[in-house]
Amino acid sequence: DPVPHVPPTDLIINWHFQHVEPEVYFDGSVSGGFVTCNVDNDHNCSGKWWDVLVDAIHVGDHIRYMDFYIGTPGCNKNETPSLGGGGWNPRLGGRNESLGVGGNLRG
Repeated sequence: DPVPHVPPTDLIINWHFQHVEPEVYFDGSVSGGFVTCNVDNDHNCSGKWWDVLVDAIHVGDHIRYMDFYIGTPGCNKNETPSLGGGGWNPRLGGRNESLGVGGNLRG
């Protein structure tokens, strides 16, 4: 997933952007456990995979998260994308009601 590396801080200009910490990183499958990193671009988490060219090729990886397709790729063709009803709900701590996925996890 290239999104944790965008925009790059060390390429051409500094965008002064930082992702929210901590990062909860799954190296492979969810059942394999996770690592929590409190610093952006930590090499114990997704920072070990930073490569602009490879990231550009794998933009599509961002639509699959925790073994679920997210956004419109995760909808049936007969459904209309919506911000309501079964989606991400900040009042539930970010839990996705329809999938039962918890939390403040980074993609």
